[in-house]
Amino acid sequence: MDRCLDEMKALSVNDVEIFLKTKGFSNDVTDIMRGNEIDGESLLLLNNTEVVSMGFKIGTAAKFRKLLEILRSDVSAQKGAHQICKMKLKLLVLVFVVSSSRLVTL
Repeated sequence: MDRCLDEMKALSVNDVEIFLKTKGFSNDVTDIMRGNEIDGESLLLLNNTEVVSMGFKIGTAAKFRKLLEILRSDVSAQKGAHQICKMKLKLLVLVFVVSSSRLVTL
């Protein structure tokens, strides 16, 4: 199994929430994901029917499905690139944490 895929699957519910916020999704979306206990593995397994059943508005659902498509293609395309994937995930979390701390201090 691809190690980058393993990294995505290892994301906790909280990590998925942070990741989605770095991608511009609102608290409404992340609250739904948290309420459904969507972790990294679950995120990659979501199908269109499940996404629709979550009650997202059409625009949000389309963007979310596009993100899933990109994640799946990126994960499968990065065989042997474990360190690159790991660095991307850490960078996304770091960017979110830094952005959040700046928002709080302003």
